[in-house]
Amino acid sequence: MLLVPDYASPSPGYISDYADPKAELKDYLNIGREVATIAHVLISKRVTPPLALGLFGDWGSGKSFFMTKLRRYIQTSADYYRGEERRNDQPSQWCSRVVQIEFNAWHFSDTNLWASLVTHIYDGLDQALSD
Repeated sequence: MLLVPDYASPSPGYISDYADPKAELKDYLNIGREVATIAHVLISKRVTPPLALGLFGDWGSGKSFFMTKLRRYIQTSADYYRGEERRNDQPSQWCSRVVQIEFNAWHFSDTNLWASLVTHIYDGLDQALSD
């Protein structure tokens, strides 16, 4: 027989490293300038690909938070420059149509990683271009 106490037992909890892209993210790390700088390098038409960005840090150092802020900044910037291109009828020096595709290699660790990555990219592009 299970004995249940007559008081409400506390529920266990946890803190995930997931940064909800829709949630308001208070910048306690003060990374706004770094986010803006990297975002403008990534969306600049003057930068010749290929371009790789590595983000390294210990667990809990803010990598997921940084990437969420970066994704938001890039999307906001692309939307802004797309509007400017429409208003001025001239191309911008910044990319105004950006497709951001997230890929978590851990979700594909049991399969062919490269094939999964390429398929995921094509699926993401197909979805973005069909909208």
